[in-house]
Formats: sequence, C-alpha cells, structure tokens
Amino acid sequence: MIHTVIFTPKGVEFEANLEHIQVTDSYVGSFGILENHAPIVSTVLSGCLITKDEMDEYKFIALTGAVVKFKDNELSIVAEEVAFGTDEIDAKSNLEKSLYSRKEMNKERNIELALAENELKKQIKKTGAGKLW
Repeated sequence: MIHTVIFTPKGVEFEANLEHIQVTDSYVGSFGILENHAPIVSTVLSGCLITKDEMDEYKFIALTGAVVKFKDNELSIVAEEVAFGTDEIDAKSNLEKSLYSRKEMNKERNIELALAENELKKQIKKTGAGKLW
C-alpha cells in the first residue's frame, strides 16, 4: 500500500493508504504510481488524482498548483487547492467552484482594505498627523 497525504494551506486535506494512484495534469499528461515505484518528484499545475483504496473504492481528487513526491511507498502532495468528487469531472467542477469562491472573497477583502485605507488617510489629514511644523 502507498501511504498518501495531501497538504494545502488549510492543513492535511486527505490521508489514506492507497493501492495505486494515477496523476493527470491538464498541461503535461499523466503518470501512474504503484507500490515500490521508483522515487519521483513532479509538479501538477492543474489536474486530478484517481486513486483506488484498500476497499477497492475509487476516489477523485482535483488539485491545482501541486508538488508530488513519492519515495519508499510514501506519497506526499502539497497543493494550493484540492476538491473531491464522485468522478474526475465532478472533482474538477468542485475545484473550479472553490477557486471562484476564493477569488470572490479576495475581491471583497480588497474592497474592505481600500475603504479602510481611505478612511485612515482622511483621519490622518483631519488630525494633521504626519505634518512637519
């Protein structure tokens, strides 16, 4: 079995013992990893993991901005974002929704920061702080 851990900025998103893993990348192609595979380090700009666990159940995990490292039957993946689905299309769709949601939250934060910056500038101007006499 291949002990697999997927990390994101949120922490550990997935951990399991898997029988085999197929890594697909929309830009580069795909490769498979079986038990006792040669060590490998690769990147995945935007792709999907298709896995089979101990119970012969398939899992589909879309990911973006990832580094994949395999050695001694340990697979570590560090990704910007991951999403799960019932198939590859569903996982990628869920990833797109998650990325869109994060982008919208960032827009809102940027607006709030701009408003706060403007208010701070007004207060500084009003109090005369920062002026040299």
